[in-house]
Amino acid sequence: MKSREESRVQAAEMRFLRSMIGKTRRDRIRNEIIRSRIGVDRLQDRIETSRLKWYGHVRRMNEERLPNKYLEMKMEGRRKQGRPRLRWKDIINRDIVKRNQNPSLIERNRLLEIGCGGEGL
Repeated sequence: MKSREESRVQAAEMRFLRSMIGKTRRDRIRNEIIRSRIGVDRLQDRIETSRLKWYGHVRRMNEERLPNKYLEMKMEGRRKQGRPRLRWKDIINRDIVKRNQNPSLIERNRLLEIGCGGEGL
């Protein structure tokens, strides 16, 4: 999701949570306080967790499976001029870094687990 979409999702989420406890924005209660009263996590955190779970699932698949092939696929040709669009793998790396992990170490460990020995890194 783009940051604009993330902002809209968070706004809709908070609108719903405020209506659950009968508060409005005029009450000037912070989002974290509302979430702690209700006992829910940020929707964006749940989306990121689901995305990372799916990434782990795809990584454990056989090399012949289509999702794994598409994850490693390199497109031919040139990209359009301007800022490159984010790839799904870039978003996954951002989510991993957000959790204070190193994406290259995670990939190296995965290669060691499947027996490649981390060659080529």
